[in-house]
Amino acid sequence: MRRYLWMIGLVVGLMMAAVTVPVLAQSSFPNRADKYINDLNGMMSSDLEGRLKGWLLELKSQHNIEMTVLTVNSIRDFKTSDYGTSDTSIEAFATHVFNRWGVGDSATNKGVMLIVAKSDRKVRIELGDGYGTRYNKGAQDVINEYILPYFKKDNYETGIEKGVRATIFMLTDAWPTGAAPTFMEQVGDSLAQVDPIAWVIAVGALVLGIGGTVWYRESHRCPMCGKIDLDIQSNVISSPTYYSQGQKEVHKYCPNCQWSDTSLVAIAMLTQSSSSDSGGSGSSSSSGGGHSSGGGASGSW
Repeated sequence: MRRYLWMIGLVVGLMMAAVTVPVLAQSSFPNRADKYINDLNGMMSSDLEGRLKGWLLELKSQHNIEMTVLTVNSIRDFKTSDYGTSDTSIEAFATHVFNRWGVGDSATNKGVMLIVAKSDRKVRIELGDGYGTRYNKGAQDVINEYILPYFKKDNYETGIEKGVRATIFMLTDAWPTGAAPTFMEQVGDSLAQVDPIAWVIAVGALVLGIGGTVWYRESHRCPMCGKIDLDIQSNVISSPTYYSQGQKEVHKYCPNCQWSDTSLVAIAMLTQSSSSDSGGSGSSSSSGGGHSSGGGASGSW
């Protein structure tokens, strides 16, 4: 009798293991296909992806800051075969993905990740351990003032674009090349949300705008008609490596007189502190990659 009971127990145990293994197999995090843009939920056009990647390449080459953008449908959604992890919050999910990907480098730990979970209606800016707590406030301001007002109107592309641009400014005190917002755009961003802090931001933007007026006027003045209305766009032609410079194409266009000009600009070589492009599957950062202990800010719409 004991032998039969033992056999029955063994069969039951094998049946339970067969049921458990598929469930555990679903526990996974997204893979990092690209170092800078991983639009897994299809929220961005190819034009926006190219523009953002150009900014992020410039951020890396000029400031040695690695920033990546990730969009997913949901952090937990078994019906659509999304990520069946034990994470129940965007904060935990972002920290785990950040560390598995090793965003940034271990020398400075100044990696940054913007993650959007569309169906969860959650967004987060995850910061590496190299940033002080004051950057958490800056990240929260970016979310509240540049991302959420547009996400609430289902204008995700604009929210992502303005969020990336504002994050770069928050980290470096400089806008990406050719992407400095006009004063009216800054006022519009402030008025787009109800938070009273927006008025403080608008005043601060005015002060910063006065300081940068000379630079902006000269860089956006049309050499043909003299009107300060140049539209400046840049596209990366070749990414920089550890051994050679990259190259980007800068296109200037004047809507007033239709003058246009296209030039090639060099992108500085990468430094040896750059992290690997691929993400690991373990619980810690990939070799040489950066680490986050959960710094940053989150928002919902």
